Formats: sequence, C-alpha cells, structure tokens
Amino acid sequence: MAVGLAAALTLVGPAQAATSVPETQQSLATTASAVRPDTAVKPLAYPRGYVTEGNLRRNPNLGAEKIVTIYNQWVEISCWIDGGPNGFGSNRWFKAHYYSHVGYLSSGVVSSQPSVGAC
Repeated sequence: MAVGLAAALTLVGPAQAATSVPETQQSLATTASAVRPDTAVKPLAYPRGYVTEGNLRRNPNLGAEKIVTIYNQWVEISCWIDGGPNGFGSNRWFKAHYYSHVGYLSSGVVSSQPSVGAC
C-alpha cells in the first residue's frame, strides 16, 4: 500500500496531490447534490401549531363545510383572520395547511400557537 501511494505521489507530485483531493471532493459533492436534490434540508413553509382535535373548514365560520377533522397533529399556520364566530367567544381563525388541504381552524383548537401576522 505504501509503495502504491509513493508511486502515485511521484506521478502526480506532492503539491498537485494535495490540491486535487479537495477539488475532487468538491466535485463529488456538487455532483451528489445535483443528482440527489431530495437530500437537501428543506425549511418548513410556515410555523406550526398543534391541534388536539379540530375541524379544518373551507371558510372561517362554524357553519362552513368541514374539509377534514384533525386529531393530535402539527399543522402549518400561515396567518390569522377575523372571520365568523368560532365557538370560543372569538372570531379569530388561523389559515392552516394540513398535508394537501388548505383551510381555516378556529383559534380555540390550536395550542402552541405560532406568532403569525394577519392574512
């Protein structure tokens, strides 16, 4: 093994050998990220809030159609809106993203409420 390394250094030269390793690693890293973009760390689109039990609705009103009922899940909250009554003595609703669904959650069902602005 030592003979092979010495022979490689003789052929390439010590200065070139020292600079080619990082260049090769950089080239491999660039190639790997180009081939596997799914390995990159992707930030969350919005801050998250926790829903123990709540209905994601089409519009911000208790009478609105339910899209889905959420149990014990984190949801992405993009903003808040003052809409219709929410059953908790308020009219504040959160616009939420839950998997492929986008709708409104009553502020009373979202614990760990993130700091978001108005819609």
